[in-house]
Amino acid sequence: METHNWGRAARFFQALGFTLEFETDHGSGLLRAGDGPYVFLREVPAGEVPRIQPVLTVADADALRLDPAVEVVTPFEETHYGTREMTVRDPDGRTWSLQAPTEPTLMRLVDEGDGVVAAAAADLPVLTADQVRETQE
Repeated sequence: METHNWGRAARFFQALGFTLEFETDHGSGLLRAGDGPYVFLREVPAGEVPRIQPVLTVADADALRLDPAVEVVTPFEETHYGTREMTVRDPDGRTWSLQAPTEPTLMRLVDEGDGVVAAAAADLPVLTADQVRETQE
């Protein structure tokens, strides 16, 4: 969900009983209501219209079989924040994100000479400049 004022929006959801789970240093963060619903807030410039993007969680992207009546806007794609995400359009024209977990990254220990560090056991995709910029926004 986008907002023009991160602090004011976060306080609103806290007044509704949500707890701040994390906050970034660039006007965004996640608030959660116990083990239930959560909202990710992101501050946008005053000239932009704040949007709401509903997100539904699915257990397994590969096992999901959609009815042909569901319009797929974008198929499942890996995100830079550790999920796979698909966008669909409902009959009224609203878009929804379907979000699924990714497989965990297998790690291996590597001796760097001055200490041991964890490194990915496989090559990871390179982040594009747009992905880095989106993360920072």
